[in-house]
Amino acid sequence: MFVTFKGEETPLTEQVYFGLSRDGRHWQALNGAEPILVSELGEKGVRDAFLLRSHDDQKFFLLATDLSIYHDPDWDAAALLPAERGHRQSRHVGPKRRHVSGATAPGKKS
Repeated sequence: MFVTFKGEETPLTEQVYFGLSRDGRHWQALNGAEPILVSELGEKGVRDAFLLRSHDDQKFFLLATDLSIYHDPDWDAAALLPAERGHRQSRHVGPKRRHVSGATAPGKKS
């Protein structure tokens, strides 16, 4: 399983996509190559996602960066610390969070 974003060309390319491979060289896009999750909060872009498995193999966690270069192409501002950004906000998600707030599967209401 691989998690990624597609690029910065449209708002939907900066969302969460999954791919699956049996050999690590040949990949098949899941969900018809459409995003698995679409962010509706913060910058409305999700990049640099990473999947983690819990120590007991009972859960998976998806971590990602709340960043949209499509909506705000200022890479200099994106590189600043949250307090220096001004218009960009940083949110801490605590360890007991069980769902992704503000992200929905496409076509479903949150």
